[in-house]
Amino acid sequence: MADSKLPSNASFATGQGIICAGLPRSGTLSLSTALDILGVGPVHHGMRDISTREVYAWTHAAWCSFPFLRTTRLGAAPDGRLPFYLPPYDPLLPWTRADWDRLVGRYRCTTDVGSMFSEQLIGAYPDAKVILVERPVDKWARSYGRVLLDRTYCGLGGFIKCTLAPWAGITTTAAYFDVSMGWLGACSRREAHERLPGRHREHHDMVRRLVPAERLLEFDLRDGWEPLCKFLDVPVPDVPFPHLNDEAQFLSMLYRLDIMILSRLAQKLVWALLGVGTVAFFSRRVRNSAIHVMANHEPTAEPSAPAYSPRYVDIGINLADRVYRGTYRGNQKHPDDLEAVIDRAKQVGCTKLMVTGSDWHSIQDAVDLANEYPGTVYYTAGIHPCSSGMFGAGESTAHDEGHTAPCDPDPSAPIPECAVDPEKSAAHIARLKGIVAAGARASDGGGRLVALGEFGLDYDRLHFCGKTVQLHSFAAQLEIAAAVEPPLPLFLHSRAAAADFARLLKDAFGPRLERLRRGAVVHSFTGSLEEMRELLDLGLYIGVNGCSLKTEENCAVVAQLPLDRIMLETDGPWCEVRPSHAGWKYLVEKPEPARPEPEPMEAAAAAAEAPATPGDAASGTTNSAGKKHKPQKQPNHGKKKNQKAEPEVPSRFKATKNWQEGCMVKGRNEPCTIERIAKIVAGIQGVSVEQVCEAAWRNTNKVFDLGESA
Repeated sequence: MADSKLPSNASFATGQGIICAGLPRSGTLSLSTALDILGVGPVHHGMRDISTREVYAWTHAAWCSFPFLRTTRLGAAPDGRLPFYLPPYDPLLPWTRADWDRLVGRYRCTTDVGSMFSEQLIGAYPDAKVILVERPVDKWARSYGRVLLDRTYCGLGGFIKCTLAPWAGITTTAAYFDVSMGWLGACSRREAHERLPGRHREHHDMVRRLVPAERLLEFDLRDGWEPLCKFLDVPVPDVPFPHLNDEAQFLSMLYRLDIMILSRLAQKLVWALLGVGTVAFFSRRVRNSAIHVMANHEPTAEPSAPAYSPRYVDIGINLADRVYRGTYRGNQKHPDDLEAVIDRAKQVGCTKLMVTGSDWHSIQDAVDLANEYPGTVYYTAGIHPCSSGMFGAGESTAHDEGHTAPCDPDPSAPIPECAVDPEKSAAHIARLKGIVAAGARASDGGGRLVALGEFGLDYDRLHFCGKTVQLHSFAAQLEIAAAVEPPLPLFLHSRAAAADFARLLKDAFGPRLERLRRGAVVHSFTGSLEEMRELLDLGLYIGVNGCSLKTEENCAVVAQLPLDRIMLETDGPWCEVRPSHAGWKYLVEKPEPARPEPEPMEAAAAAAEAPATPGDAASGTTNSAGKKHKPQKQPNHGKKKNQKAEPEVPSRFKATKNWQEGCMVKGRNEPCTIERIAKIVAGIQGVSVEQVCEAAWRNTNKVFDLGESA
């Protein structure tokens, strides 16, 4: 069987994976351990590979693969909403080979939860070997029912793990519940128990029907190493075959999980009670302090200085993304509200918007927006590293041009590595040269193209475009930048690629970038302090957004950023500042310390000397005749009883999960949030918001022609 031996680099991404089709509770942990011993890993198993990202991905696959979830579960959900662990507004289309590559491409074998998708995996990977573990259907149904249905997904155990666990920050079991019930096609525990034997038989018949005999091993774990090693063409190891995860062990693990969930909930409850008590205490002190201040307030003769009105330029906003037109993944989910997005930006003082053109689609949309909103919207033109797959041979793996690429890396996604296609590259470069040259000439006469970019290197997201093609794309666009007349500033992107990024810049413009005539900004900076200092030494500017403020290390870098080199941006619809970010704490408004209350004797003396007013009667004080008036009930002005305290971080605009007219959409970042970036930077550097805003305004207008003086 030498011809069936898997090469050392075999994986699902190369089409040479191993699908272990034996269902959960069929010795999947024993088999995955055996495969590890044989050296045919990495092996995916639902109990070992339980990162939240992967669990959510398997659940997404279930909703796209099992019609029961889309018809019965989704139809019964309120408003037809998807569960929280699915991408919002997802169309739930059947998965393609590319989708499966992103989930299992880096693995060589799938077991356990992957067995429920055997039909889909066999269709996506027709050359994969398949191992079908045999276990008597009655024994399997009893084990699956007792351990997974009764103790994990349903009953008291299910209530703890699926209902209470998300409140304790553990969401994986609730997500896997959908996988199990979707595969079974059952709505209740009783129905699931009834369907177990039939689904087991259907599953085994399906595998035998779809897989040719030469690629299928029907395996009994009691047979040990010999049939497995013969099928995989590997030597028999000199160790006993592993037999792991008997029912007692698994139930013990579930019991420990229950205890952990309940312990976390108890801790959260204690902290919540302490928080409520603290808020109530300080609210009372602040209220009393305010009353005291108002009673003793004396008007000042000096007029107060006018409040500062911030002015912002959002140097990186992807307004060409279709989400600002209400379209998500090709589906129109709400009306086009771009006008409202721009209006909210202007309300906070963000009157200049640089719309990023990063591929042919977004460049054209950015041009159209600049023409539609003259004096407010300007645009850049370039090919983003995540869009640079267009320069490579074969099918492009670039992201969908209708939407900008998500900011976060995807470690599970396979990394394509292809050569540069000279003919395709020459055509794309010629097209970009024409766009940039025409835009530069128009801008010199008052047009709206303000920079070449976004372009650069991104080694965090190589799954969109390999390193070889990215380096070619960056170097080719730098050649355009060096030759275009009149010269344009550069709008640059560098992520996890500092050395190559600086090297190519120096190759194009000299060791000190002395031939870079109009300056450049490295936007959405997330690098180290040393990397920032190198860029500053080269005379470059640094763009700061929510991604620049995620960690304490990021904030420490921003603390060292000179204000004469800073620019501000949102990079919407991504890169919003979240409560989990280290920079969030600088948005929390701390209450001013309450002034001490007057001593009882002083308060009584002051009350005796003060003349009676109508307010005294309303507050229950005693008048000159010695009669005490009953306090009158005051109107609550629409406030609800037991109304919750204001959030820690006030927002100028309401954000809702589902679109409402006049509101922001949760999860869709907007340019109006740029005021948060300025406030965080000011807090980190210990300066005023005005200093940050004015510095960024000067820097931006110094580099880019936005019709304003620096």
